[in-house]
Amino acid sequence: MSIAFTGSWATVHSEEPIRSHPQAEKDAQVAYIEGNRTGYEWFAHAANSFQGVPFLLLRTLPEVEPEIWGAPDEKFSRFGFAFTASDRKENRPLPTGLSWDPMSESPGGASPVRSVSLACGACHIGHVRTDDGVLDLVGAPNTQIDVRAWRRAFELTVEKRLSSPEMAQAFAADVKAKIESKPAGYFYGNEDPERETTERAVFVQHLSSVLDTLARRITSNQLTVHLQRISSYGKDNRPPLNGGSVGQSDGSGDLIPKLLLLDAVSTAQASGNAGAIPDALQRFLGQRYPAIVADNATVTDNVSTWMQVDRSVAQLDGSVRSPFFRNIAASLAVAGNPQNVNAENAAICVNFLHRLPPPAYPFEIDREKAEQGKQLFQENCLVCHFPGNKAVYHNVGTDMNRARVLRKPTVDLFLRHFRASIPQGFKYTDANGTEVSPLDLDPDDVVNANRVHEEHQGYIAGGIEGVWARAPYLHNGSVPTLWHLLSPHRDRPTRFVRGSIDYDRDRVGLAWNLSDLVFLRKRDPIATLYDTTRDGCSNSGHDFDVVVDGKLRKLDWSDDDAGRDQLLEYLKTL
Repeated sequence: MSIAFTGSWATVHSEEPIRSHPQAEKDAQVAYIEGNRTGYEWFAHAANSFQGVPFLLLRTLPEVEPEIWGAPDEKFSRFGFAFTASDRKENRPLPTGLSWDPMSESPGGASPVRSVSLACGACHIGHVRTDDGVLDLVGAPNTQIDVRAWRRAFELTVEKRLSSPEMAQAFAADVKAKIESKPAGYFYGNEDPERETTERAVFVQHLSSVLDTLARRITSNQLTVHLQRISSYGKDNRPPLNGGSVGQSDGSGDLIPKLLLLDAVSTAQASGNAGAIPDALQRFLGQRYPAIVADNATVTDNVSTWMQVDRSVAQLDGSVRSPFFRNIAASLAVAGNPQNVNAENAAICVNFLHRLPPPAYPFEIDREKAEQGKQLFQENCLVCHFPGNKAVYHNVGTDMNRARVLRKPTVDLFLRHFRASIPQGFKYTDANGTEVSPLDLDPDDVVNANRVHEEHQGYIAGGIEGVWARAPYLHNGSVPTLWHLLSPHRDRPTRFVRGSIDYDRDRVGLAWNLSDLVFLRKRDPIATLYDTTRDGCSNSGHDFDVVVDGKLRKLDWSDDDAGRDQLLEYLKTL
């Protein structure tokens, strides 16, 4: 099957320069990070939110509830968190991506008790197992993290240990005893012994109120999950909402209910009525919200974040135009409240990611075959997959759920809360040396309002630098390897393994074969099954040839083994 495309399809000529990262340049990313160490530290270690879970409590949870949190020596690996090589060397108390330091001043001032929130690196530092051990891939999707399982663990803890005053009292006693049993310097190591001593005393003194506040917040947030279950995740074949979506999140789908709940509570608070907030919470699930597209689950793969200079628009659907507000949107999904968003971190990470190189392919490459594949890429793929492409493609057969997330009320909701996340007068200097005042940007430069119209809904293509490290493929991660992407009619699997960091060098992607699940789980316990029959998870798309600029472009290589293998070899070099 072939189809001709016009209009939104971009025109580019075959002489468009192609960036290539051969193995001789495999240290390009390492060199860049060393030359931009401050940016990397913020990306990997700065908390996206000024509010989180008290550090001392989080460190203690595996000891008081190991069935939920795993044993202390697991260090939260059951949720897909891992240490980078440098963090293991520094003996950090928490894995990469779990941060107790926002690295900037909180609007409310410094707290005597530090809290833990996600850093950018939680979802955007990936890993692959090589012959020499595990390689850290800065800017790659973390294909193992399960943010929904992480949220659910807090809910289970509240249900099991904090659902009555008596249970809360017993839980507080358990936590207090564990903390007091630890020697000096146990929690932070030698980083700040005096601060740890002070923090222990303050935390234990206020433990009951800290637990009560946390329980209220988690119980309230559960309402947003329930709202998803009866609205956007309303179909019987919905994806899992309480874990099992490793390497995925739903920034838009999860964020919308959080912001709607925040609006409901804020309105109740403004009324001055003491009973208004409980009433608002009780009414929350009984209302219809035009900002939510019903029966439209929008689970989405974590994306790669390198070379943002080549990405003219942000988000998979091109709905966010500003790179800065792209980071604000991600931070807001973590913080849940604009008041807690770390805007300075968003700005610093914009500059760090601007020219961050992708990691080079760590295995052998057949250079002769790659050169043959380069020609095929230029003739068939480059017309859409070139750096800076702003086109949105809406008729390539991919699952459209994620593209349909925006409605006019959704745009208004996002714009209001994105802008509320920025302190008045906040400015930063971008990677080109230009001073940027985010609050002065035109609203349409923040959220692209025309994405609410069906004819403008779809997905961006853009450059595919580092594509070898971006598996699984398509926006919803429904195709495990590049081989399956290019061979859509050669048993593209309906169900496959996600969460392994073993690499399939022949098919170019992470280990995926369902028959290997038991073995793969021995190496990566987080490995799970991905089912493409679930709502929003279809593996259709990129499965027929197209005509662009009057020329047939080949997307389906199912019957051309030689051409496909040459193209695969070239894609390893990008």
